[in-house]
Amino acid sequence: MGIASANVCLTTNVFECFHHPYFHDNSASAPSNERCSVEIPTYDIFSGSAPQDAMWLEAVEGLDAACEKMKEHAKKSPGAYFVFCQNTHKVLANINTRISEDIQIRESA
Repeated sequence: MGIASANVCLTTNVFECFHHPYFHDNSASAPSNERCSVEIPTYDIFSGSAPQDAMWLEAVEGLDAACEKMKEHAKKSPGAYFVFCQNTHKVLANINTRISEDIQIRESA
Protein backbone atom coordinates (compact mmCIF):
# COMPACT_ATOMS: atom_id res chain seq x y z
CA MET A 1 0.00 0.00 0.00
CA GLY A 2 1.50 3.32 -1.02
CA ILE A 3 1.57 6.38 1.17
CA ALA A 4 -1.12 8.02 -0.96
CA SER A 5 -3.59 5.24 -0.18
CA ALA A 6 -2.65 4.82 3.49
CA ASN A 7 -5.07 6.18 6.06
CA VAL A 8 -3.91 8.30 8.97
CA CYS A 9 -5.99 7.63 12.04
CA LEU A 10 -6.51 10.51 14.48
CA THR A 11 -7.65 8.91 17.71
CA THR A 12 -8.31 11.74 20.17
CA ASN A 13 -9.00 15.43 20.52
CA VAL A 14 -5.85 17.49 19.98
CA PHE A 15 -6.98 20.05 22.55
CA GLU A 16 -6.44 17.46 25.29
CA CYS A 17 -2.71 18.05 24.75
CA PHE A 18 -2.97 21.83 25.03
CA HIS A 19 -2.34 23.28 28.48
CA HIS A 20 -1.10 26.77 29.11
CA PRO A 21 -1.08 28.56 32.50
CA TYR A 22 -2.32 31.80 30.92
CA PHE A 23 -5.69 30.22 30.17
CA HIS A 24 -6.01 28.77 33.67
CA ASP A 25 -5.14 31.99 35.52
CA ASN A 26 -7.90 32.93 37.98
CA SER A 27 -6.91 36.59 38.15
CA ALA A 28 -9.32 39.13 36.67
CA SER A 29 -7.07 39.99 33.76
CA ALA A 30 -3.52 39.62 32.58
CA PRO A 31 -1.31 42.70 32.85
CA SER A 32 -1.70 44.83 29.73
CA ASN A 33 2.05 44.88 29.02
CA GLU A 34 2.22 41.06 28.85
CA ARG A 35 1.61 39.29 25.60
CA CYS A 36 -0.02 35.91 25.53
CA SER A 37 2.66 33.47 24.46
CA VAL A 38 1.31 30.10 23.49
CA GLU A 39 3.59 27.11 23.70
CA ILE A 40 3.21 24.70 20.82
CA PRO A 41 2.84 21.14 22.14
CA THR A 42 5.56 18.67 21.17
CA TYR A 43 4.65 15.19 19.94
CA ASP A 44 6.83 12.10 19.70
CA ILE A 45 7.02 10.02 16.53
CA PHE A 46 7.67 6.31 16.86
CA SER A 47 8.14 3.48 14.40
CA GLY A 48 6.62 0.08 15.14
CA SER A 49 3.51 -0.77 17.10
CA ALA A 50 2.73 0.65 20.51
CA PRO A 51 3.93 -0.70 22.91
CA GLN A 52 5.33 -3.98 21.53
CA ASP A 53 8.15 -2.87 19.25
CA ALA A 54 8.03 0.91 19.39
CA MET A 55 11.22 2.83 18.61
CA TRP A 56 11.40 6.59 19.19
CA LEU A 57 12.38 8.55 16.07
CA GLU A 58 11.99 12.24 16.89
CA ALA A 59 9.94 14.95 18.62
CA VAL A 60 8.06 17.53 16.52
CA GLU A 61 6.21 20.71 17.52
CA GLY A 62 2.53 20.78 16.53
CA LEU A 63 0.22 17.90 15.68
CA ASP A 64 -0.08 18.75 11.98
CA ALA A 65 3.70 18.88 11.61
CA ALA A 66 4.07 15.61 13.53
CA CYS A 67 1.55 13.88 11.26
CA GLU A 68 3.36 15.16 8.17
CA LYS A 69 6.71 13.97 9.55
CA MET A 70 5.17 10.57 10.34
CA LYS A 71 4.00 10.30 6.71
CA GLU A 72 7.49 11.26 5.48
CA HIS A 73 9.03 8.46 7.57
CA ALA A 74 6.43 6.01 6.24
CA LYS A 75 7.15 7.03 2.66
CA LYS A 76 10.93 6.60 3.06
CA SER A 77 10.66 3.29 4.90
CA PRO A 78 7.28 1.50 4.75
CA GLY A 79 5.99 0.24 8.07
CA ALA A 80 3.94 1.16 11.11
CA TYR A 81 4.36 4.60 12.70
CA PHE A 82 2.49 6.59 15.34
CA VAL A 83 2.36 10.03 16.96
CA PHE A 84 2.29 10.04 20.77
CA CYS A 85 1.30 12.84 23.17
CA GLN A 86 3.25 12.72 26.42
CA ASN A 87 0.77 15.04 28.15
CA THR A 88 -2.16 12.64 27.75
CA HIS A 89 -0.19 9.41 27.20
CA LYS A 90 -2.26 8.67 24.12
CA VAL A 91 -1.53 7.75 20.53
CA LEU A 92 -3.04 10.58 18.47
CA ALA A 93 -2.35 9.32 14.95
CA ASN A 94 -1.01 6.20 13.29
CA ILE A 95 -0.22 4.91 9.83
CA ASN A 96 0.88 1.56 8.44
CA THR A 97 2.40 1.47 4.96
CA ARG A 98 3.89 -2.01 5.32
CA ILE A 99 3.09 -4.26 2.38
CA SER A 100 1.44 -7.37 3.76
CA GLU A 101 3.24 -10.69 3.31
CA ASP A 102 0.25 -12.01 1.35
CA ILE A 103 0.64 -9.26 -1.28
CA GLN A 104 4.43 -9.79 -1.47
CA ILE A 105 3.96 -13.54 -2.04
CA ARG A 106 1.47 -12.94 -4.88
CA GLU A 107 3.75 -10.37 -6.51
CA SER A 108 6.78 -12.64 -6.48
CA ALA A 109 4.89 -15.67 -7.86
